[in-house]
Amino acid sequence: MNLDSILLRLGDAALPSFIQLIMALMAFVGMLVIFSSMSNLYMVLQEDFRRPSRDNRPLSLMVRCIIGGLMTIPAVVLWRAADAALGGGASTEAAVLAYINGAVETGYCDRFVRVVNLLFMAVGIIGVFNAFLNFDDKAKGFNPNGVRSGVVYLLGGLACFYIVDVVRIVANTLGVDAGVPQLCAALGSPS
Repeated sequence: MNLDSILLRLGDAALPSFIQLIMALMAFVGMLVIFSSMSNLYMVLQEDFRRPSRDNRPLSLMVRCIIGGLMTIPAVVLWRAADAALGGGASTEAAVLAYINGAVETGYCDRFVRVVNLLFMAVGIIGVFNAFLNFDDKAKGFNPNGVRSGVVYLLGGLACFYIVDVVRIVANTLGVDAGVPQLCAALGSPS
């Protein structure tokens, strides 16, 4: 087994499946958050809610419902975020992984770039998932720094997920040529 076949397997099967698994896990956890907050809200409304506990304030339960709702649709959250600030919005409207899909890569450099891009996307989706968990912890009252750390995870996750656009924006801002052709030239491949 050579490096080329490992890159093909990683790029074609393992990493896209891992990204989709994380997105499915995020959606499942989002449904659990919604269920938990709705059942807690029902209990609060059944009780005397002049004195709700710290975990069961109606406003924090509604915020948890919103966070859970956003977790159930991670592809739409990523698409809207990319559409707002980056160039990946149009390509991710149909499917999130369409951001890197295209013609089948034939050269080693193209496969290497695809695998690196998928690795950044996997790290990015984990960062976005972590951001939602931090926001939920803040809404529950567990983590007083949940919003600050959640924003950092969210911005870092989006930057990793859409790394190609981020590199292009930074390179254009600095006036430097950086991208796939330059990476391939640095690796010693013509394409």
